[in-house]
Amino acid sequence: MQNRFSQFLMVLTLIGAIGAHWALLQSVAWVGMLATNARAYSLTEAITRTFDGQHPCQLCHAIAAGKQAEQNQSPTKFITKIDFWLTPSSCQLFPPTAWDYSRPVIAIPPPRLESPPAPPPRCG
Repeated sequence: MQNRFSQFLMVLTLIGAIGAHWALLQSVAWVGMLATNARAYSLTEAITRTFDGQHPCQLCHAIAAGKQAEQNQSPTKFITKIDFWLTPSSCQLFPPTAWDYSRPVIAIPPPRLESPPAPPPRCG
């Protein structure tokens, strides 16, 4: 149960973070406008009046004002101060030496010089 609630809360947070709440509210406003206009006009005229932008409802005005207020907010400015606490040192970097690519590099271990013990050791 708690996992479902946390997932639902995460979805709501993401919707708010990307600004999709305005689209959801606008959809609700359009459905309400369509229902209201369908009572007084024919279906084609109700659809036209709903989506032409010439006859907004109170919720549409509130959504437009909310979007405008959100855009006018200045984002939080973070002041970054670079502290140069690393002092230059006398360490120097040298480029790698030239590599001879004409000779293949094969890593062969040196041969074993000692022989295995005879007879083999026994446990116990």
